[in-house]
Amino acid sequence: MNDHREFVEAVARVIEWGEVRLEEWSPDRLIQLATWVADTRPLGCHPGWRYRLADSSAAPSVLLRKRIWTHFAAIRGEHAVLVPWYRGLRIWLYLGNDLSWELFVGGEYDPNEFAFLAAELKPGMTFVDVGANEGLYTTFGARCVGARGRVIAIEPSRRECVRLGRNVATNDLRNVDIVPVAASNGRGEAALRVAGYGHEGHNTLGAFIYDTGLARTETVPLAALDAVVRDTHLGRVDAMKIDVEGGELAVLQGAREILSRDQPILVLELSDAALRTQGARREEVLDLLKEHDYQVFVFDPASGRPVPGQTPSEEDPNIVAVRPPARGS
Repeated sequence: MNDHREFVEAVARVIEWGEVRLEEWSPDRLIQLATWVADTRPLGCHPGWRYRLADSSAAPSVLLRKRIWTHFAAIRGEHAVLVPWYRGLRIWLYLGNDLSWELFVGGEYDPNEFAFLAAELKPGMTFVDVGANEGLYTTFGARCVGARGRVIAIEPSRRECVRLGRNVATNDLRNVDIVPVAASNGRGEAALRVAGYGHEGHNTLGAFIYDTGLARTETVPLAALDAVVRDTHLGRVDAMKIDVEGGELAVLQGAREILSRDQPILVLELSDAALRTQGARREEVLDLLKEHDYQVFVFDPASGRPVPGQTPSEEDPNIVAVRPPARGS
């Protein structure tokens, strides 16, 4: 690792001194360089982590990765780099978008959420990833639950399904089933707004809440999670991650059987701004969780660990919800 870091910093200094102009390099050569300099921080809690944290870093390796990322963002090409991920996984990232900024430039993405799941997911468990996007949670969950476990990855966007499938195949994860539907509170069809270049992953059945361009609209099938679990013969659900850009209430409404029967651990995004674009409010989600006897935790900025008794913020909207053990158990 030290040799790798020294090499990256030496390359960064050469480029900074102007001896090499990245703009003169071909995309293939830049992708090769990106592969060499990609790095991932060790798995664990990161107190104070936030999105775009790498903006403030002056580390030579981070500055070099910024230069590479910015170049690809400017040319707006679909160029993928294979980067290391937790537990020996490798992930294809598309340089120039939000996800690759966090994981390629900064070396981590949702580190506290992954540290939490690493402690909770055990071999043989079942994990449902709702809004799987390009597959970070899917691949990590699949590695944690092992060959005896199972993962259902739910992703309605055709573009993201292709990227998700590529990451699953690259890691030879045979315990993953990809279900190309939008999880909701019933069956039918809906218009999915597919986010434009740079913000892939903001796809929504509602409206964009950030400065996100629209690539196209796709008609996608809707399905309740209870029905998906029955149709895929999944049986028990041990944990779920839900991040569907404002559709979280509808997803939970369509999972009442799962919540009552299995009491799975939940990691979900709870942005009130996004929920309101789909006619819902954060309080409705919290009330539904309370109805099913869940306790809600937010990630403490001081420790990076889940703590009870607070309301999630728009800046850090992810929560953990768990059912406390029954007395005497």
